[in-house]
Parts: sequence; structure tokens; C-alpha cells
Amino acid sequence: MRRLVLHEAYISQSILVIFACANRVPRTRFIFAVMLKRGIEYRHFQSIASTNAMASSVLESEKIEHFLVLSTDTQTKGRGQQGTTWQDFPGENLLMTLITPSISWPAARVFDLNMAISLAILQALKPHLPVQLKWPNDIWVSGKKMAGLLIEPVVRGGYVQRLVVGLGLNVNQTQFDSSLNATSLVLECGKPFDLSLVRESISESIQSALTKILQTGISPKKEYLNSCVAYARIGKYRSGDQEFTALFSDIDNHGRQILLHSDGSKHAYDLKEVKYLP
Repeated sequence: MRRLVLHEAYISQSILVIFACANRVPRTRFIFAVMLKRGIEYRHFQSIASTNAMASSVLESEKIEHFLVLSTDTQTKGRGQQGTTWQDFPGENLLMTLITPSISWPAARVFDLNMAISLAILQALKPHLPVQLKWPNDIWVSGKKMAGLLIEPVVRGGYVQRLVVGLGLNVNQTQFDSSLNATSLVLECGKPFDLSLVRESISESIQSALTKILQTGISPKKEYLNSCVAYARIGKYRSGDQEFTALFSDIDNHGRQILLHSDGSKHAYDLKEVKYLP
């Protein structure tokens, strides 16, 4: 693949540049636009394997010291939490990865950053519909999943030095596989959305939330819990082959969900160890 170089001349105020690059990788088209707006650089592609994989490639070849958003009309190998696959219809959904500038944050408190980012996305969507979080960071509305997050910290020496935030948000898709409990902005609001405006709104919200927490160091745990589906309520869950009712009482410092069982015992569950049954 021919390497693309972004010169400093392109990184100024609000500017748009279109690139076309031949690529030998099958079914991957590197036709993309670059724009800088409000301190965030946007690079949009027609089709790539995955935005998170592209982010890894960018970090290996470039020095990134600003917020960078990589997005695409479609991705052939989209990835969710713990290796799950993200499905998309080309040009209908928001598929993006945000790379932060260099930061310094205790790795032991990385879930505080996770909470801040999740709440930032909620904040960007709330003017349109009553969204909630489904622990740990899925976006839910009307009991259905609208978006999923994959947050990957770069950790060295006990500190988070950068975050790579992958987001898949159902925007204008109207049909979903019957096995998926999914919905979209257009289905919930009854009107289509401009993907670029949604992308910018969410990116700016994340930028603002991260800037705030990095400056203050204050955990948004209380707001996060109050935004979670079934928090402080008894609900039905499945762990392995067992189904049970329990009270979602808290999360621990690692972000694990703490459930209070009917016998009075408390258990902390990691992602994929327990599933909420609405």
C-alpha cells in the first residue's frame, strides 16, 4: 500500500482536503476526506477493514498530538467488545474511532475515563431521544441496543498514555437481523440524520468530557450509575447456564458490575460473565 502523508498545511482551522490513493489490499478503498474543526481532525474513508485497526496503523506511523477521528462508510472487519463482530449497512451508520492526544492518567482508574466517554455520548444523543447506558458502555433506548463502544487504553508504567475509542452507532439503518435486539436513531425519531453532524457532535462531546476529567480528576461514577439501565433495581440476569434475579448495587474500581443476590451475597462480574435480561 502506498503511504499517505498529511502535511501541516492541511491542519489549520476548518479545511477539507480530498485524497485518492491506489491500494493493493482487496476490497479496501482509500478514498477519503480530511477536515480539522474545533481542534479535532476528521479523516473519513469509503471502506476499510476496521477503524480501530486503522487507528493502530496510524499510531505506528504518525505522531498524534491532537484529537483524531477516523470514520468510514463501511468496515469489513468491525470489532466489538471481546472480539464480537459489529454489523453495518454501508453509509447508514456512524462507524468511527477517536484517538486522544497523549495523556497521563493512573491505569488503576481507567474505568473513570470509560464512564466519562460513555456519558459524553449520552449527552450528545439526549437532545434527540431518552438514551440510557447498559453496563458497561452500550447505548440503549426503548430496551434495545443502539450503539456499542470499544475503548482501548495505551498503558505504560502504570499510566494511561492515550485512549483509542471505537464507536458503532446505528443511525439511518431501518432493518436488522431478527436475532439482534437493535434499533437506530431513524427508527426511534422517525427522521434521517446527517452522519457528519452526528459524528462531530459526539466527537466534540467526548473531547469536552475528557478535557474536564483530566483537569479535575473527579470521577463521574454517580452520574454514570444513575444513567445505567436497571441500576438500584432488581432485575433478571444470566451467568453461564444459570438465570437469577439480583439487585444492581454498584460497580467496583475495575468497572465490574456488583450484583446483590437474593441470599444477601454480593458478586462482582466482569464483562461477558453476566448478561442482563430485560
